[in-house]
Amino acid sequence: QATQKKFDLTKLYHFNTTVLSVRRREDRKNGWILKIRSSKGGDDEMIFDFVAVCTGTFTSPKCISHPGQDDFVRTGGIVKHSSEYKDLSNEDIQGKRVLIIGNSKSATDIAVHVANRGSRQVTISQTRNRWRIPYFIFGINAKYFLFMRAEEILF
Repeated sequence: QATQKKFDLTKLYHFNTTVLSVRRREDRKNGWILKIRSSKGGDDEMIFDFVAVCTGTFTSPKCISHPGQDDFVRTGGIVKHSSEYKDLSNEDIQGKRVLIIGNSKSATDIAVHVANRGSRQVTISQTRNRWRIPYFIFGINAKYFLFMRAEEILF
């Protein structure tokens, strides 16, 4: 809020506004056209260079509960959503066996982090295969290999 006030950013915000559509500019220039509807009524179109989609995935976590979870927590176990991970201290992790449920980018980042912070064991549980490949293979962007192979198959 201090930055918002310092640079007078409030005038740039559109509160209580619904984004109806997002599409690329039709004049071949870089950017996006947003069709919006304000709470006061009326639709409008605005042009932007960049669009950030901030849907609140990490502020409204989708949490699940498992049989025995309450007993686990009552005896000192910790259950956290990835959005809450930053709240854990080294004491919460060191020497502990850690189960990561899921295999998204956040899950793998957290698994590496807890392993490096001294956990005794890290286990990842997942329902679907997700193949991780390095960004670079022998100094070459891995996408180059993937797209070249795909091109050979297509033609």
